[in-house]
Amino acid sequence: MRMRENQLMTDQQGREMAVRSRFRDLKTNQNRRLRKACWVGQARVWLSGMRLEDGELLILAANQRFREPFDTYALRWEIENLFQCLKGRGFHWEDTRMTRYFRIKKVMALLAIGFCWAHKTGEWKHKVTKPLALKKHGRPEQSLFRYGLDYLTDALLHSLHKPMAAIRLWVLFWWPPHLITCHQGTVVLDVKSAG
Repeated sequence: MRMRENQLMTDQQGREMAVRSRFRDLKTNQNRRLRKACWVGQARVWLSGMRLEDGELLILAANQRFREPFDTYALRWEIENLFQCLKGRGFHWEDTRMTRYFRIKKVMALLAIGFCWAHKTGEWKHKVTKPLALKKHGRPEQSLFRYGLDYLTDALLHSLHKPMAAIRLWVLFWWPPHLITCHQGTVVLDVKSAG
């Protein structure tokens, strides 16, 4: 889990200090894992730190020693983003208030399909129709998932009576986004690369 730089830790000798003091000398994109566990509050943790490109310290605490803590954290972050999309930023899964296991399992399967469809649509729209603008901090104005979900929502609610719109949605569902292009408003599939 990520920690604040000013969080206090206790080292093996019983000295209390801010966790940033162990990583203060790191250069940009350099990282370090502490070899020994330390105490943060009542928890024994292994600390790792990395200096990000903006100069900020990314400090991670784990209840066990990881060989590649930043890779593990990146995977955790992807899962966290997925659940944000399933919950508050897209599908509002929690609003269903389901409690039965088999119903939750079925809804989760449908949400996974919907997530993939929305993300693929966002990738296609970003690549082919209108790239997402970048904000001052360098990140896109919205996620590819949200970009695709907004497009799908609009198309399914308002454009489904148009045959080309329905075909486009069907193609976006089944075809990989990198093999779909658009030429003068017509969807073009790259069949040769599909193999």
